[in-house]
Amino acid sequence: MTGKNQIRGLTTAAGLWTSACVGLAIGIGFAEGAIFTLIFMMLTLKVLTRVDVLLHRYAKVFDLYIEFDSSKNVSQFLQRMQELEVKVNTLELTKGKGPDKVPSVVISIEMQKKRMRVNLLDEIRTLEFVRYVEEL
Repeated sequence: MTGKNQIRGLTTAAGLWTSACVGLAIGIGFAEGAIFTLIFMMLTLKVLTRVDVLLHRYAKVFDLYIEFDSSKNVSQFLQRMQELEVKVNTLELTKGKGPDKVPSVVISIEMQKKRMRVNLLDEIRTLEFVRYVEEL
């Protein structure tokens, strides 16, 4: 778990445990089961990776990390989102950790149309008071 309540490395951990089990199966002489499990694991990782990319690409709700020039710009940003008919679900405002301590937000937004996502990210990046945008 990260500080933002996100799970990281779950696929890696599951892959390591499965690999360990395959190794144990081979060690006790159950090579057929180990080979079957290894093939199943590889297919699952390939298919689920593609499914995850598709789901992420077309999701209507997603999170962004945004850094602003000043804290006054956050309200301008929220106004712009309202103009674009983008619903803001959550917003967490923090001071930056760098030497200039710029304000930053982690924001969860919901869009009306799935295909509008790329255009929205481009729109946010072109705002003059936004320093940095990253999709989480």
